[in-house]
Amino acid sequence: MISQAVLEKNRGSSMIRQMFEQGQVLRQQYGADNVYDFSLGNPDLPVSARLTDALIASAREARHGYMNNAGYPELRALIAGREQRRSGRPVTSQGVVMTVGAAGALNIILKSICNPGDEIIILKPYFSEYLRYCENSGAQAVPVDCDPASFLPLTSALEQALSPQTKAIIINNPNNPAGVVYSAAFYEQTAALLEQLQQPVYVISDEPYAQIVYDGTTVPSLLRYFSNGIVAYSWSKSLSIPGERIGYVAVSEDCADYEDLCQALVFCNRSLGFVNAPAIWQQTLLKLGDFKPDLSVYQRRRDLLYHLLTGLGWDCYKPEGAFYLFPRSLEPNDQAFAKAAAEEHILLVPGRGFGMPGHVRLAYCVDEAVIRRAETAFGRLTARYRA
Repeated sequence: MISQAVLEKNRGSSMIRQMFEQGQVLRQQYGADNVYDFSLGNPDLPVSARLTDALIASAREARHGYMNNAGYPELRALIAGREQRRSGRPVTSQGVVMTVGAAGALNIILKSICNPGDEIIILKPYFSEYLRYCENSGAQAVPVDCDPASFLPLTSALEQALSPQTKAIIINNPNNPAGVVYSAAFYEQTAALLEQLQQPVYVISDEPYAQIVYDGTTVPSLLRYFSNGIVAYSWSKSLSIPGERIGYVAVSEDCADYEDLCQALVFCNRSLGFVNAPAIWQQTLLKLGDFKPDLSVYQRRRDLLYHLLTGLGWDCYKPEGAFYLFPRSLEPNDQAFAKAAAEEHILLVPGRGFGMPGHVRLAYCVDEAVIRRAETAFGRLTARYRA
């Protein structure tokens, strides 16, 4: 018999994956051009020629052996320099651990800091896997409500959620699914709130979308505002390589229990079975240096889909980052609405999976032609509810 807990969790498995799999069935029945799949945040931009060249060069070097579990020292030093310049805090290679994506980063962070019974505050709407990551570390996730218009956490709710058991707060910046970018003012407000507590609280910034921002928006450095800040980063979205799983953890020397935390992160990287981040991708990142691909296409897609939906009367927040829209569903039951959308061959994800029933998520990391072809289907779906 396998784990009963895993059986139960599997029965209620990811709504995102369920919709993606439903899309595969619909494409077989009706053809790919007649299915409008906005379910999965899978970057579709082509990998840059510069990245491909760097990857080929790394493969030719044939360096596939073990290294320090924290990763190659020269890459860690490069990242430490970036984070130090960005934050103004002391960050050295000791405080950087290369990881198997942001998911690997979050899991080793939580395993490093949590004792059974600790509480981790997560901000609605939250990435659904945060619940699993907290469970993996023996901690309890504590969701905090947000203002449904701005998607910013309610200060009163955040203050009420803090307790003697609070070990950390996870901030997904930019946010998946809402696309909100948490500002420096929010960080300052949260830092002031934490200063009133009698115990240190870690603040974790999950930043896989940090390079995908619009209209001159920037993602503030978490380390600048929180001495007990921890950054979890991934290149999955910015370089269009989500299947390759490469990221890092970064902390500054100002962080509580710094020496012990750095050692714990390396230990957990090994003991959780990650061992080390993929060698070939660490070498590739070193060759890329400060290369940043052109991600402006996502803003064009955001504008196209946002104007399509709001033009039909949908209530939708205009995101400052990431590549998702998170509008209100046209009926209170977001699952029923997602089912109605699927009948029009539109695949979207119910908001309850992100802690906010009554909303749906649409990923616009799809070709603009898909958005344009979907216009008639969105019109039919809207007409069902407007009649």
